[in-house]
Amino acid sequence: MLTLFRIAALVLFSFPAATAAEQLGTVSIIWDGEAQDWFTISDDTGDALIASASLKNGERLSSISIQAHPNPRFSSKNILSISLTYLGAFEPDTPPNEAEFIYTTNGMRPPFYTSAGAPIAPTVTIEGYEATQQDGQLTGTFSATLCLAKDLYGDVDTNDCKVLSGSFSTGILLR
Repeated sequence: MLTLFRIAALVLFSFPAATAAEQLGTVSIIWDGEAQDWFTISDDTGDALIASASLKNGERLSSISIQAHPNPRFSSKNILSISLTYLGAFEPDTPPNEAEFIYTTNGMRPPFYTSAGAPIAPTVTIEGYEATQQDGQLTGTFSATLCLAKDLYGDVDTNDCKVLSGSFSTGILLR
């Protein structure tokens, strides 16, 4: 399911570093002992609404994608990506079949931190979910161990890992 993240990341990394946006919500994190508040955002491109938090609800496979930025605007650096995959339709009370966290500190250049290959699997709990036909609201908590990777999709160094925990409360775009 890493492919879903790769597609979402490439879409977000294609935006200019300071594109104006509207705040959708927040992702409060504790990264390596430091508390930080980050933002989920959206922007109307004229042709379509883009959002850094979305839910694709399918009959066979569903996914939630959250990209949090340190400021309420699209950026290419310091992005925390949370990708959740569910077999079948999304049910808020059901834990994801797969969860992946990636923290890109310098855009598409190292260092990268990822939960893929980390010694402890991430946990995510959806605490609240409301939706209309086009958008919704999602709240939850998470905990993950992220390890250093020299390449975005390369092997991780399990001797260089950091703990990430936090919560999110964000609007979401339904796709």
